[in-house]
Amino acid sequence: MKKVILILLVLLISGCSLCRYKAVNDAESYQSRGYQVQITTYKQGWDGLIWGMGIWTHHAQARVFEDGWQWVGEFGGLQKTPTFSIAGDVVNWKLEVYKAALKEKYGADIFD
Repeated sequence: MKKVILILLVLLISGCSLCRYKAVNDAESYQSRGYQVQITTYKQGWDGLIWGMGIWTHHAQARVFEDGWQWVGEFGGLQKTPTFSIAGDVVNWKLEVYKAALKEKYGADIFD
């Protein structure tokens, strides 16, 4: 039981930085193949709140322009819908602007 609690605590502490990191890595991967990309941040609906155990309220996810804007899913493939339902606060970022905002907020380039 202690191991389960420890794993849950590690996931809770690292979870939000993981979605930011994954969103940037996904966007960079698609951009390097010539696609137009963006990072979209949004307030999660009930499904995201359950997944985040009520602690994470927002999510960051890469989007790729191919036959319209599509979302990069958990395993790197494109999908028509976001990972979690959207409850508001949607912001679309250019990749470099998003990375610069994170660098300004955290004081270092967390992606190098």
